Amino acid sequence: MNVEIKKDFLPSHIFNDIKNIISSHEFPWLYSSFVAEENENNKNSFYFIHNLYLNNQQKSKYFYLIFPIISRIKDWNTIIRARILMYTKKEKFNPDGWHSDFGLYNKACLLNLDTCNGHTLFKDGTKIDSLENQLYTFDGRVQHASVAQTDTKVRRIISINLG
Repeated sequence: MNVEIKKDFLPSHIFNDIKNIISSHEFPWLYSSFVAEENENNKNSFYFIHNLYLNNQQKSKYFYLIFPIISRIKDWNTIIRARILMYTKKEKFNPDGWHSDFGLYNKACLLNLDTCNGHTLFKDGTKIDSLENQLYTFDGRVQHASVAQTDTKVRRIISINLG
């Protein structure tokens, strides 16, 4: 699996500013009753989401939060989707449904806001741990699954797909 990992991706003051905004009690979250695609394999999974950019348009006043991120990523032309995901603590590790992001080539970029034992799992067995301020990029067409954490209340990720 070809995954590019960059630790300490953002300067700490920028990262902390972004994290503080997202951690605020005023930051709005929407409940999603399934992760990836709804099916029998993930009928008990759920998460919270905040869409920043979707269907070729800005969806949130917090869209600007991705600017310091995308300005440091090379080789892309367009934003396909940008969102913030929040997983809640689970009692045991249980990967959510296998999925790929869109049918066309895209650069999936995930920035972890928290360090915890949650992770992203790829079908070939590759596992990327959730480490604060770590960005990892991969071909979004590759099958992957999120695995919620068992050690912290929440796991938050900024997820951006670039074309």
